[in-house]
Amino acid sequence: LPIDERDFLLGRYIDKVPTDEEEALFQKIWRERSPNSNQIIHLNGGHLTLDWETIVKDGITGYIRRAEERLLTADEGDERVFVEGMLEVYKSVRTYIARYADAAEKAVRPTVPESDRTRARNLP
Repeated sequence: LPIDERDFLLGRYIDKVPTDEEEALFQKIWRERSPNSNQIIHLNGGHLTLDWETIVKDGITGYIRRAEERLLTADEGDERVFVEGMLEVYKSVRTYIARYADAAEKAVRPTVPESDRTRARNLP
């Protein structure tokens, strides 16, 4: 369901070639990462593996809740900045989902029973 003329199906993704500065930062992070850390960057030819079980079970609100809990114990350095960034992304995703859901509901209102719309609004 496109909600903008540039949307193809579920929204838009704008390709962006990194600037020299952004590429240098990425390369620095990649070189300095700990081999034992939970890597946040994974180069694999453009594929992404998601934890679908958690996504379906907990929804975006579960991710937000866990990040808020982690923020309570995060140190004042890089960990706090990282968790705050996670929260910003999760909340942005929640906003996008709500905006998309509103547009989808307006588009299908005449054809989808109210009981189905209510059930969809109450998912995690």
